[in-house]
Amino acid sequence: AAGPPAGFFAQGLPEALDWRTLMKVVFQPSHEAVLMFTSERERAGSSIPRPRKVVLTLRSCDEAPLPADSLGHVGVVSQKGNKMQPNQDCAFYFHFTDSDGSKIWCACVMDGHGPLGHEMSTLAMQWLPLLVLREPLMASEPGKIVPKNPQSVFDAISAAFQKMGTLMQKASLIGWGPRGYSGATCTLALCARGLLHTANIGDSRMILGTYSTGDEAIEHRILTRDHKPEDPDERLRIEAQGGIVARQRVYLDEWPYVGLNMSRSLGDSKLHAVGVSDVPDVTSIFLGEGGEGGEGGEGG
Repeated sequence: AAGPPAGFFAQGLPEALDWRTLMKVVFQPSHEAVLMFTSERERAGSSIPRPRKVVLTLRSCDEAPLPADSLGHVGVVSQKGNKMQPNQDCAFYFHFTDSDGSKIWCACVMDGHGPLGHEMSTLAMQWLPLLVLREPLMASEPGKIVPKNPQSVFDAISAAFQKMGTLMQKASLIGWGPRGYSGATCTLALCARGLLHTANIGDSRMILGTYSTGDEAIEHRILTRDHKPEDPDERLRIEAQGGIVARQRVYLDEWPYVGLNMSRSLGDSKLHAVGVSDVPDVTSIFLGEGGEGGEGGEGG
């Protein structure tokens, strides 16, 4: 299909996106934006026992040199375990300077599952940054990519995830059978003006670590709730829609009797028909000055 990304989405066609082009569309050079994301390529060596995904970096202004310490506080590693399937994990991180000088950053991980989980997590990784940054509710304050009003940001993230869920359902329904049993978790953090906004679907956990200058101790706090089918509220919804909860999984009452060990996910159209949900938990917490990359705290 031909046309811009917005045209793809309007037609219900979840095509892959080219962020080398989109960086120049979403950001201006003045934003000094940097995007990191996991690629399909893998690298191994004598010091790496198992292949790791190659992490690519793009910038909104290629002419300006990238400061040596600009990514010193960011680490992205994706290494597959012993499963025979491809590495199904994806991640992205970006930061930029908004028009009022505020430093904004966003980090997200997606853990694919099922026969084609690697395709589903890749699709979510490509689309979610665009859906969040170009969500109309984000455009409530002229000139700013992310508005100052935290309620606007909260509502925009919720709306972007709703669109992401719709897109992933369409991707799960098209193509051959295993797509219906393939999906991904999604855990996102967006930090803007001292507030950390989070959204979570599935069981990829987000942890906030805080430290103080001169203090070696790091305090941690779990920010997300794992969505598991044995939780009473989740089980009630699933069983009301015909799903079977047993052995900490959601099952279909039909062949091939697959079981999903989470109660919310992106994709998984066959299991969403029996109560699995793509509605995220969205929260906002106050971080103070440290939330903008200072010494007060970091999230991971």
